[in-house]
Amino acid sequence: MRLPSNRLRPAPATSGPRVAPPNSLARRWALPLLMLLALPAGPLRAAASGDAPLPPYHTPFPLPEPRLLSDGFLCTGDWESHPVFSPGGRTLYFVKSSPSNDFTAIVYSRFVDGGWTIPHMASFSGKYQDTDPFITPDGSKLYYSSNRPPQDYIGAEARDNMDLWVCDRATDTTWSEPRNLGPQVNGAANEWFPTVASDGTLYFGSNRPGGRGGLDLWRSQLVNGAYAPAENLGDSVNTTANESEPLIAPDQSWILFTSSGRHDSRGGTDLYVTYRRGTSWSAPRDLGDVVNSKQDESSPHVSPDGEYFFWMSRRSFTDTPPDHALNYAELLSSLRRTRNGLGDIYQIDLKALGLAR
Repeated sequence: MRLPSNRLRPAPATSGPRVAPPNSLARRWALPLLMLLALPAGPLRAAASGDAPLPPYHTPFPLPEPRLLSDGFLCTGDWESHPVFSPGGRTLYFVKSSPSNDFTAIVYSRFVDGGWTIPHMASFSGKYQDTDPFITPDGSKLYYSSNRPPQDYIGAEARDNMDLWVCDRATDTTWSEPRNLGPQVNGAANEWFPTVASDGTLYFGSNRPGGRGGLDLWRSQLVNGAYAPAENLGDSVNTTANESEPLIAPDQSWILFTSSGRHDSRGGTDLYVTYRRGTSWSAPRDLGDVVNSKQDESSPHVSPDGEYFFWMSRRSFTDTPPDHALNYAELLSSLRRTRNGLGDIYQIDLKALGLAR
């Protein structure tokens, strides 16, 4: 948990009114002025009207280039990915992975007293391989992917495939026991990265039979409160390469997704966008150098207010040669912080993606 800064040292004893020393006003304003001068050039964003606090990811200046979501507890040098905010943006769920990515857990951090707290394990996570959280816009449900057995009990062993699950919100940070989404959605293959449109239609990635390649994009429509059999999104989106992690627009007008092995890839996995065209989809477009690198990019997410885009990137200090020979201390510092080749969470203005049709 975060400790208030005034707990780090005792308050000075006083016996009367506190009198400001000479030039204290100048010193008081020096740091804020320096911080303002250090902001990127460009117009400042207008503050939100009314009494509602701005979400903590809000920046007073445009973000046309990627930046780390936050150093400290959210971006640490460990493998962090799959960010998703609760409504209001003051609780963030994300995934922490082992360096080999063979164990993943869903954790959360809250924005309290001006900073993000030390993450806690999500109430349903920590035992099995849990990943790909998605929170509905009203905050009432959390979907995710896991290899937990259909009925969890003490001593139960993980299965060898991933299914999609859903939890109902119980309190601000606790959830009901997970429910498997059932045989119309889940099968003997893997199901990954569930996202839900406004009408309840579920989109996900899977390597089930009937696809076009290794991993394809699928969807299952909600009919009378039950999921219909999943259907492949077809040749306009899916290829013999891998397509996965679909983030659906609430109105299903576009999908952001991850793919590897396509002819226009910049290397590793890239993020793409496709637009709905009646009952089909447009040819996917790579999101370009502003988002993609020669490393892996994945985990697309749009902030609850629709202003910002978040994703995971494995871009690294090794992507460009250092300007001098590193000594041992510099090497250790580079290996044990962000941009070390493990996953980091980045943020950019959504409009920088050029999603206009």
